[in-house]
Amino acid sequence: MKKAVISIDFEDWYHLEYFKDNLNDKSQSILEEGTNEFINIISNENIKATFFIVGELISSKLELLKKIINQDHEISGHSYNHIRPLTQSIEEFKLDSTKLLLELKDKLNITNPGYRAPCFSLDNQRLKILKELNYSYDSSKISTGFHPLYGSINIENYKKISDNVYSDETFTEFELPTQRFLSKNVPISGGGYLRILPWFLFRYLLKKYLKENDTYFFFIHPFELTNKNVSLSKDSSITSRLRFSIGRSKGVLRFRKLIKILKDEGFEFITFSDFNKEINNLN
Repeated sequence: MKKAVISIDFEDWYHLEYFKDNLNDKSQSILEEGTNEFINIISNENIKATFFIVGELISSKLELLKKIINQDHEISGHSYNHIRPLTQSIEEFKLDSTKLLLELKDKLNITNPGYRAPCFSLDNQRLKILKELNYSYDSSKISTGFHPLYGSINIENYKKISDNVYSDETFTEFELPTQRFLSKNVPISGGGYLRILPWFLFRYLLKKYLKENDTYFFFIHPFELTNKNVSLSKDSSITSRLRFSIGRSKGVLRFRKLIKILKDEGFEFITFSDFNKEINNLN
């Protein structure tokens, strides 16, 4: 059976790495607008999704998160403060990941969640920490060499379960898909690529990938599903402003088109946690 996982990184626009050092007004939240649009779309399509939550948002967005849980979606972790792990020491990363675990358990009664690193910024040392802390899986591996913020995870000691799914019998790594194009591995798995690449190119790469693989994992951000305006700090670069704004008006339509393509290709929708349970049952 072909399986697809739809996920959202539950963060606000100011968590984006290219705004990290700007003096932005964090009171201009668009997280709820984008998240509610995401929920509406997947509910209409009868899809259960995985929400990777930034820990510092849990207290202020508790009612929304309880709504998500009540609709049987999965809650997992996306760091506590949305700091790239590879910029933290091992001890700092361990403290951040522990704090996230405690917040998920205390506020939402979530135990043994999965994890996704901000900007896919993870390596094997930090992956080992996640396993020691009893996270159940990770989805931070993406095999493309041209993004300066991404990390690198070596899975040579893992067993391949299916396309982009690897297990060492105690832990699972879900790799985000890429498709070879002009000698590059182009990500076809994220909202940024969905809205910035020309649709004909994204669709071509996606359909080629789906014909050749039996899994597909996709992530998006709330800001990519709303056109609500925010006033960016004057010290935001032109490049950052463009990366933030390009294609946002097309995000909802393209996301719906992506789901339709997956359904037409015969993919079954599942959460990462349910996929992980199936793998553990095999082991």
